[in-house]
Amino acid sequence: MKMWTVLILVRLLLVILPQTGYLHPDEFFQSTEIMAGNIFGMNITAAWEFNTSFPMRSVTFTYIIVGIPYICLKTLSDIFSFVPSGYVMVVLPRLIITLFSLLHDWWLYKLCCMYRKDYVSCLTLFCSSYVCLVFYTRTFSNTVEALFMSALLYVVGKAMYLHDYHKKGKSKQESKQIEDSSIQVPYGTNIVAVIITGGFFNRPTFLLFATTPVLFWILTGLDLSWSSSTKLLKRLASLVPLMSLTALQLILVDSLYYTELSFSNLMTFQKDWTKLLDHVVITPINFIIYNTNRENLKEHGLHPWYLHLFVNIPLLYSVLGLCSFWQYISTMKKLITSKLTCQLSAITGLMISSIFFPVLTLSAFPHQEPRFLISLLMPLAFLCSEMVFNKFFFTFFWCFTNVLCTIFFGFLHQGGLVPCLLNLQKIVDLKARDNHVVFFHTYMPPQHLMRSYLIDDHQSNIQIHDLAGGGTEELKAKISTLLNDPQNKNTFVYLVIPGTLKNITNEMLKKSKDKGLFKIELETIGKFFPHLSMEDPPHLQHLNIRKNTTSLVDELVTLFTLYLFKVS
Repeated sequence: MKMWTVLILVRLLLVILPQTGYLHPDEFFQSTEIMAGNIFGMNITAAWEFNTSFPMRSVTFTYIIVGIPYICLKTLSDIFSFVPSGYVMVVLPRLIITLFSLLHDWWLYKLCCMYRKDYVSCLTLFCSSYVCLVFYTRTFSNTVEALFMSALLYVVGKAMYLHDYHKKGKSKQESKQIEDSSIQVPYGTNIVAVIITGGFFNRPTFLLFATTPVLFWILTGLDLSWSSSTKLLKRLASLVPLMSLTALQLILVDSLYYTELSFSNLMTFQKDWTKLLDHVVITPINFIIYNTNRENLKEHGLHPWYLHLFVNIPLLYSVLGLCSFWQYISTMKKLITSKLTCQLSAITGLMISSIFFPVLTLSAFPHQEPRFLISLLMPLAFLCSEMVFNKFFFTFFWCFTNVLCTIFFGFLHQGGLVPCLLNLQKIVDLKARDNHVVFFHTYMPPQHLMRSYLIDDHQSNIQIHDLAGGGTEELKAKISTLLNDPQNKNTFVYLVIPGTLKNITNEMLKKSKDKGLFKIELETIGKFFPHLSMEDPPHLQHLNIRKNTTSLVDELVTLFTLYLFKVS
């Protein structure tokens, strides 16, 4: 069995386990949390991007990846009278997006066969990347963007291949006849149109990834003659009909979702076009308006221009990213020294430009996160896999960093939060009128993982209080309010906190007790290992290494554990 087929099985296995690592709140709050509320009627925290006054997320692809599987699950649960477990709510969407991720492998394999690349090394490198094993199995809009990018590269690569294939072995006269007829519009016009529009509505930043592939597609087989300008316009015009039709369909879906517009009143609105236009929602435009305002981006964090180039690429792609820099520099050097006369294969030019153009343009925006660049894995694997595997040190470093990052991001990073939520219904006292769960210094908890339903139009008996990265005084005030509120009789309060803050919290509560402010006892009722919070990392230098081995291990486990306390 080939190594890359084993790695595909590993990818599926890691989904089924499941991975406990919590990469970013957007994984849940831009997909599964929203769909769980819409389809199951669960209590959710609606993300601000989905507000009806200024929506910024198109729901079509969220419904395809998450909504349709949840609808099937809801139908089965109604027929067989069961409540879906939190495990199923997590794994089902991840399994669907992972099955979609296999398209990356297929498209990469086909491109390698067309251009006589070593598909074994390309696929092995692609499948062994933690970007593939972790990010491509999560329900991010960036993951869907990566699918659109790989699809576009495959279509453009095939169009260039077919053009060269048709001209191969033909006389000049026959080649001219071919270009004047069947190759006037390259292969995949309709597919390219749908990809551009769908990718734009999923994430408007996709236009930056699509720019150079689309240019290569448009310019396939063209020269600098005047007659080529006519063909160029014809190719551009050929994209417009299906792009327009696809855009109208996506706008209709978003308008039906976010406004009072429905199929039943659509005919009524046709009589009053002004009223109809008031119900039209174009989410990518709202996305662009919001993200081009620097003040808005400040709320999410501002980063230096070089972060993508010198931090995020090495973080995501390790030695593969460094090899791509070398490939880019050596290619540019050849072009400059030969005064642009050297022969550069079209597929190499396509892959290099598809990597560095989006990186450089995205670097102009002050908010830069690593996941914004996960679409680059396929062109990087195609371009540089042989460079990685030809040297032992590169191969070793690639394997080491990707195993390490798979463990870190897939299981350690905020790794106790999802298991805590999945087990909360089993742990808390459901007989109590209310259960208040306070989350302190964790990522935002997605409520749908607790299967928290509306009961007779009232909130369920589990209420979430997310204090995020608040201070100890805020925590003290919140607990005091919940415990001392006269309306909170027959109520239990729980506290979820990283092990790195366990001692600090105990000291804070002890001081409050000594001052006579309020008396609190913390009873440990749940431990979730492993859990690593980079916002509150463990200070290993403070460990007492003189302790015996058992005590030292216990202390280490405490630092990498998420605790659930019952407050009384």
